[in-house]
Amino acid sequence: SLIDYTKEDLDNWLNIFNIVTEDETEKLKTIMMQKMMGTPSGPTEYKVKRKDGNIIHALINTVPINKYKSNIGFRGFLLDITYQKTIEKNLRESEKRYVQLATYLPDIVLVHIEGEIVYCNNTIFNISGYTKEEVINTSLFNYIPEDYHAVAIEEYKKRANGVNDETTYELALKSKDGSIKSFEVRANTIEYGNEPANLIVLTDISQKKIYEKEIEENRNFINLVNRTNPG
Repeated sequence: SLIDYTKEDLDNWLNIFNIVTEDETEKLKTIMMQKMMGTPSGPTEYKVKRKDGNIIHALINTVPINKYKSNIGFRGFLLDITYQKTIEKNLRESEKRYVQLATYLPDIVLVHIEGEIVYCNNTIFNISGYTKEEVINTSLFNYIPEDYHAVAIEEYKKRANGVNDETTYELALKSKDGSIKSFEVRANTIEYGNEPANLIVLTDISQKKIYEKEIEENRNFINLVNRTNPG
């Protein structure tokens, strides 16, 4: 029922070369010859033609049948993986759309795998002065001041242990010119390139921190004046 051929089809004319698509026949011939020569191999992915003409993706594994020290045929199995292939395709397309969106966000978007940066958007240059080429495949901790390493490690461990809460935290990054900027960070775990990864979005709050400091200094000054002149 998987590919809709009948036992009569199999008895009369059907063989494995009739069901794989034309562009897969050379690969099938090569693998079958290798198995006849005694080279082992596992299941191989092929595009397979159903009787109604539709194409499915399948894993096919064949084993030579030997009789009187001669190969008289093959036996094997076919496993439909069309659903899995569709999921993989959708994931790749979703990842591509996300990357296209992230490219133009005003915040810095980074993806790292165990601390190694594997993706960053263009905004990193506007804010930090580093180019994407300078950042990719380098350690995230190269850009985090030592005072903030403990915070970054703690947050990384939370994600590694499956904690994906909605809370934000503050982090500082070193710009290319040596200046330190403050960021509000939102983080989550994702799959990137079929590997578990960490997505972090950094919103520059450096100007906000300057305003907060000025407000605090003004408040302290007013309190001092009030204490000095109680009347």
